[in-house]
Amino acid sequence: MNKFKCGLLVAAALSASSAFAQQEPNYLPANGQELADLIRDCTTSDCMSYVSGVINGINTYAYLTEIPTPFCAEPTISSEVIRSAIVGVVQDTPRLGRATPPAAILTAFSRNWPCSTSSAEAVSNNIDSVDQAEDLITYSDLDKVNMEALLDFVSKQTSVLELGNKDAPLEKTLHVFDDPNCEYCNVLTDELEVLEDNDWRILIYPIATVSEASKGYAAVQYAVRQSETGAPLALYMNADDGVNDISKAMQVAQDAGMNPSEILQAVASTNPYAAIEENTETFKALGATTEPSWILGDRISGIVDAAEIMRLQTTMTPKVEALPEDDIASQDVRPGLVGAE
Repeated sequence: MNKFKCGLLVAAALSASSAFAQQEPNYLPANGQELADLIRDCTTSDCMSYVSGVINGINTYAYLTEIPTPFCAEPTISSEVIRSAIVGVVQDTPRLGRATPPAAILTAFSRNWPCSTSSAEAVSNNIDSVDQAEDLITYSDLDKVNMEALLDFVSKQTSVLELGNKDAPLEKTLHVFDDPNCEYCNVLTDELEVLEDNDWRILIYPIATVSEASKGYAAVQYAVRQSETGAPLALYMNADDGVNDISKAMQVAQDAGMNPSEILQAVASTNPYAAIEENTETFKALGATTEPSWILGDRISGIVDAAEIMRLQTTMTPKVEALPEDDIASQDVRPGLVGAE
C-alpha cells in the first residue's frame, strides 16, 4: 500500500477521537465537501478538531516511518487561513469534494505550504521569499533513474494517455506512473492541467501497486488506449471515487461511448495484464517509492505540485539529452486526446 495513502488512513483514525469529542457523537465528515461545509462558517476552534487530528496523524506517521512530510506549514498559521485553504481547494477541485476528507486536507496543505528545501524545513509558500536560492531543492537533487531501464521501457510505448503539447521538448516531457486506486494520484491529476496549460507533454503509465483491484482497472485503460471515443481520458479522470476495479472500468468506458463487445475485444487482443505488470516492475526498478511518481529527463520524484515541478525544470542544467527524442516522439498513443479538455 502507498505509504502516504496508509498515512492518510492512519491520520483519519487518529483524527476520529478529537472530532467525536468536539462534534455531535455520531458525526464525522464522509468526504471533502462535508468537511468544507463543516468548517466554512465555523467561528470556534471546535470544528477544526478533525483537521488538527488529520494533520497530527500525517506528521506522526511521517515521523514513525522516517519519510519526509508532504508539506511544510509553520505552526503559527491561523485556523482562519487553514480553513480558507481547505474550503478553497474543495471549491476549485470538484473531485476532492467526493474524495475522503484527509485527501482534501493534504491537498490544501501541499498546495499552500509545499516543502521547498531538501532538508524539508518549513518555508513560506512564496518561493521568492527564501533568503538563499541555493537552499531550494533542484533537479540535480532528485534521484537518478537507471537510464538503460528507462530507455528500454519508453521504447515499448505502454503509456495509455498523452496530454498537453505533443511537440514539447524533452525537458518539458513528464512520464507519470499512476495507480487507479492511489488517492494522492488524484491530486497530481488536477495539477497536470497546469502543466498542460504551460505547454508540457505528459504521458500516463498505469501501474498496480496499491491493490489487486488496480490491475483490472489499469488493464482496461491499456486495452482501450487507442479508442476513438472519450474512454481513455474518461478512465483516467474518473479513477477517484470508491474502488477502481475492472467492473468500474467497464462502466466508465461504456459511458464514454464504447460498447461491451468492443471493450472485451480490446482486452482479449492487447494482453493488457502483461503490460501493466511490466509497467509496475519498471516503476519499482527505476527507484520509485511512492504513488504517483514521475520522470523528468533522467530524474524521478513524487512531488505533485505543478508550480514546484515547473520550477525544478528550470534548474535542469545542462539540459538533459539522454533520452533520444525519436523514442518519445514515436509514441502515437492517443493523438485525438492531445490537449484534450
